[in-house]
Amino acid sequence: MNTSRWEANPSMSGDYVLFSRETARRTGFVDRLVLHQISTGHEQVLRELFSDYQHGPFIDVGQVNGDYAVWDVCSRSAGCNVFRHQISTDHTQMLPDRQQEYASSVAADGTVFFMRAAPGCGRKARLMRFTGGTGELVESLARNRDTFSTFAIDATHLVRDAVNCRTHDINVNLTTVS
Repeated sequence: MNTSRWEANPSMSGDYVLFSRETARRTGFVDRLVLHQISTGHEQVLRELFSDYQHGPFIDVGQVNGDYAVWDVCSRSAGCNVFRHQISTDHTQMLPDRQQEYASSVAADGTVFFMRAAPGCGRKARLMRFTGGTGELVESLARNRDTFSTFAIDATHLVRDAVNCRTHDINVNLTTVS
């Protein structure tokens, strides 16, 4: 942290900060997802990729919470996929891929919330929860409604933006999952 490179989209939990760091190149940039331990200064690059400026792929920082971190990687060829990393075991897992998965967040117990949709804003958008190796539907959003950012409070509560794809209005909602 605090380098001369472009650093953005931080998430913090306890002793950890998760953020992206980009290094410019002539034809694009190197995008790195960095997990920084505050007490030691140790940094671990969880994901690194080369991206051109227009087409990607891109890393979207999700959330660090307790022993877990999540993020999305989006590209034209593979769409968007969500990844969960367990810090203590240094194990990264891609969540089951069904369509477009994005807007990830994670609770301290490893429960992941994310969106699953068809390509395009508000096309069959569904809020999902991933626990114990399986994804379950939390809520099907109305047509032309979507969510692009989630923040897990715990395994049953999250904060998310509620986007109207027609009017571009955005509200913030607290969602309780039973």
